[in-house]
Amino acid sequence: MILFFAYIEAKNGLGGDMVRKIERRDSDTRDRILAASMALIVADGSVNLRMADVAETATVGVPTIYYYFSSRENLVAAAQAERMHHLLDGDRALLDQLRLHLENKDLEAWLVTSDMLSGHYWGEVVTEFVWEIIEILADIRREEQVRIEVGAVIKEALEFRAETFRMAQKNGWADETIDPLSWVTYFFGATLGQVISDLHPDLKADAEGATRLRMRMHSQAFSEEALTSTQRG
Repeated sequence: MILFFAYIEAKNGLGGDMVRKIERRDSDTRDRILAASMALIVADGSVNLRMADVAETATVGVPTIYYYFSSRENLVAAAQAERMHHLLDGDRALLDQLRLHLENKDLEAWLVTSDMLSGHYWGEVVTEFVWEIIEILADIRREEQVRIEVGAVIKEALEFRAETFRMAQKNGWADETIDPLSWVTYFFGATLGQVISDLHPDLKADAEGATRLRMRMHSQAFSEEALTSTQRG
């Protein structure tokens, strides 16, 4: 308790800089452990993750890992949640652009960015991205803590996209009869389903046909006003 009050006094008084340096160092150490864990999981899978390997890669002692992550399960969950966050954050710049166009009520720019965003998760270039997501989801069946932490990341990401869809509905550019979260979840599921074409050469989709299908799926959510604008364009 005495140490706790000394910490508070130092943070708020002359020792504030020193405390902030300690906090930054703690943050850097935790980040190194997470980064090492993520790299090892990508290379060998989470089931093969050993604390000794993480310690060696992160240049810390095993006790230090347990200081930040109380168990191996918690470390795997945190690493997989961080991986999922990075994967789902890859389109954040496009989402921010989309929201800006919605706020400015710039329909033409919104349509262009919507198509770019849709294409971001479709086609051969995203196959590796999808497989990574599936690898993380597989851990959910084995580890309850992974389910909790990765589930929270996915929930936040999909709710953010659903809220963006609601903004389009308010502008009259998206079909108001569609439930935003259901649509986002449906589109996310369709994205994951693309890896089926990797299972056998005969399942490879025609690139142009796949693009037309994506455009059709995407346009199903547009309002009449938005569809009319695309036809004029």
